[in-house]
Amino acid sequence: MNFSFNGIKKDYISIDNNEKRPSWAPLQRNLLYVKGVEGANLESTDIRERILSVPIQIRFKGSSDFQKLKEELASWLLYEDEKELIFDDEPDRVYFALVDGPLDFDELVRFGRGTITFICPNPYKYGHKVISRIDPAEPAIIVNQGTSNTKPIFTFNTIQPTTFIDIVKDDDYMSIGRPVSVDDEVFDPRSRRLNDEMRTTAGWGEAFFQPDGGAKSGTMTILGEGEEFGATNYGSGLAWHGPMLQKTFDPCDDYYIRVRFNVRTNNSKQRARGDMYFLTTDGSQIGKVSAIIRDTSMKATIEVRLQNGLKVHYPINRLNAFDKGFYGFVGIAKEGTKFTFEIGVEAVKSSGGFNVVKKEVHHFDDINGDFQLPLAGVASYVATWGNSPLPHRARLRSVIVDKVNQQVGVPYIVKPGDEVKIDFKNELILINDELRNDLKDFGGNYFSLPPGETILVINPPDAFTATVEWRDCYK
Repeated sequence: MNFSFNGIKKDYISIDNNEKRPSWAPLQRNLLYVKGVEGANLESTDIRERILSVPIQIRFKGSSDFQKLKEELASWLLYEDEKELIFDDEPDRVYFALVDGPLDFDELVRFGRGTITFICPNPYKYGHKVISRIDPAEPAIIVNQGTSNTKPIFTFNTIQPTTFIDIVKDDDYMSIGRPVSVDDEVFDPRSRRLNDEMRTTAGWGEAFFQPDGGAKSGTMTILGEGEEFGATNYGSGLAWHGPMLQKTFDPCDDYYIRVRFNVRTNNSKQRARGDMYFLTTDGSQIGKVSAIIRDTSMKATIEVRLQNGLKVHYPINRLNAFDKGFYGFVGIAKEGTKFTFEIGVEAVKSSGGFNVVKKEVHHFDDINGDFQLPLAGVASYVATWGNSPLPHRARLRSVIVDKVNQQVGVPYIVKPGDEVKIDFKNELILINDELRNDLKDFGGNYFSLPPGETILVINPPDAFTATVEWRDCYK
């Protein structure tokens, strides 16, 4: 018998026959004793972490091979967070485990014997993932075939704009946003001006100005998996040089702009830069956001500049703040004189989309009204420095621009094409992979699905297609 960990199985391992797996996680009964009263009262029960001691044998060809296999085991088994653990004799059950303690072997001829200790901070075991479609127009029946409560994950794909989402069961509910009464007005908080996934240069034209500290040269092309602006030909120059394109749209006085970057080097001699310039109605610059690797540290700097003619202000200058370059986004929201800046480091999810692994927020109040010109265009620029080796990544991944509308009435929280994920297990609300826990109703709960059937009602019934995901949970 064997096991898989993090989806990987090693064919040179087998589990010894004396392996014993506990039937349930340890229980600690907390008793309350009252003087003069016989016995005790049960005050509470704590369910402790589950410990799995797995005696194994590994086969090897010789002492040198044995040492290499030990290194391979360490690479396979040692993580800082839980991974899926599945035993061959329980193929339909999953433990979420991480290794605890040492692994020492008794070395025999061609065999090594030792015991791996897995600790499961989550003491339960689970069935494999279940994904079920929901018709919001009908009550949904969810069946947890396990023996303990489990937490669901709901995904909604929007087909009609709405101001709220309700998930209701007989004794609990989750709600985000706000329903509309007969006395309320509804408004769209943002109107999309630009949504460019950088899959084509069509619609982009020649930029009519020179980039900061450098020159326009070379040719912008589509790199990655056909979804990033970049260059294989940066032209030439003594300083920064590379291709530059611009695009215009209807102007907006208040706006939200988000730029995604992929700027990295894999050689300390490389230099890399990605810029997105902000343009007003006459084509002049009113700002810029940059991700730059300037030196041998291979660390990325994020700069944000606001501009009005000769008036220039850098509200953000995160010098060499991002190790191994910058794969993430910078968002800027302007509402009157108030500016909010978000910097998010992202990681690609195996299922598609992105996880925000770190985010920081900064604020600036333009109290003198220096930076109030409307936004009417953007210009993209990727560059290398002088005769440096071509950068590993100097790319722009996407740009969106929204007009921020007047905040009167009840706002739509989603529009057609938006994806909403409400993760009850991790207590997260995501809209298009962006965290929106601020939308949660104060009384709403990330409730569990008990064993057996649960009937859910989804509102509004005509605004989404929907799925729910869960794992049957076992004590």
